[in-house]
Formats: sequence, C-alpha cells, structure tokens
Amino acid sequence: MASIDDIISGVGGNTRADFSKLGDIPKAYWEGLDQRAKNDLRDAFKPTAENPNGVPIDKATGQPDFNAMAKTLFQKGG
Repeated sequence: MASIDDIISGVGGNTRADFSKLGDIPKAYWEGLDQRAKNDLRDAFKPTAENPNGVPIDKATGQPDFNAMAKTLFQKGG
C-alpha cells in the first residue's frame, strides 16, 4: 500500500507542513497594536464633522479646552 506522501506527490505536494513562521505571530500582533496606538495618538485632534477645528474648544470662552486635550492624551497614552 502506498504512503500518503506517495499519493500526494503524484499531485505535486507533500504532507510536511512548515511551522517555522508560527513564532512570528505574537511579534506581528504586538507590532500591530503598537502601530494602532501610534495612529490613535496621531489622529487624536484630527478635524471631524463634529469638531471641524480638531482641538476641543471651550463653549463659554471659545478658547482651546486644555483639560479635554489632556484627558484625551492621557487616555491614548501620549
């Protein structure tokens, strides 16, 4: 009786899987999280439809709301 490798080799493959790249999964995961954190910090005060200035503005004085800015930066790790 033929082995499974002999049967598959007729199709052009083998059963020996390469698992050497499995060690790269955690590294890629943490690099992705780091990149996401950098993007979130970079885009923290990006102008949006709700806030066209990008920076939070105090409604009473019309000046930048530094407390809201500090809170946002602390939450995002800046």
